[in-house]
Amino acid sequence: MSGDKTTAKYAAKLQKPDGLTLIPPWQARERLRNVPVTGLGGINQGIGAFLADRGVFTCGDMDRIPISTLGQRFGNPGRRIWYMCRGEDPDKVQGHIHPPKSVGHGKVMPPDTRDNDLIFMHALHLNRALDLINERFGEFTIAPAKLLHRSDMPNVIAPAWKPYGHRQTIPSTRPQRRRDTSGKVHDMDW
Repeated sequence: MSGDKTTAKYAAKLQKPDGLTLIPPWQARERLRNVPVTGLGGINQGIGAFLADRGVFTCGDMDRIPISTLGQRFGNPGRRIWYMCRGEDPDKVQGHIHPPKSVGHGKVMPPDTRDNDLIFMHALHLNRALDLINERFGEFTIAPAKLLHRSDMPNVIAPAWKPYGHRQTIPSTRPQRRRDTSGKVHDMDW
């Protein structure tokens, strides 16, 4: 956490994954002084080589060259780099969070399908496809909900719409078929 975007990104890298580093804006320039210029986000090896040719290896070395040197070579992005190394990044932090997107997967069944086992097989396929998506992005990252408490299972959070937990409370993944007295299947409970 800091007063500008670049210093905040640098601070976030210091104690990954769960740590928090606070760099007050009035200390940013001093804290960045010994940081390699390529250690800041957005400064790759190409720009780093250009700066190295001019004796700039750390953010503190940026005082050796005027802002115009970077401005003439790289334009406005070059000027921004000069400010970034001083802990004065002019680029604002984007606080807008995009709304979550829904995920889905589709499977086409043969026309006039009435076989419950075939329907069940297709449902299993769709569930597996969405499980793979959740494994890639993490549970509930794409379907946020108000949280009540944490589950006793690792990496599982109990959402408000299912406060008694996730996964461990599901007794069976196979739907129960209900039969009437004649033994005919009427519908499935999902």
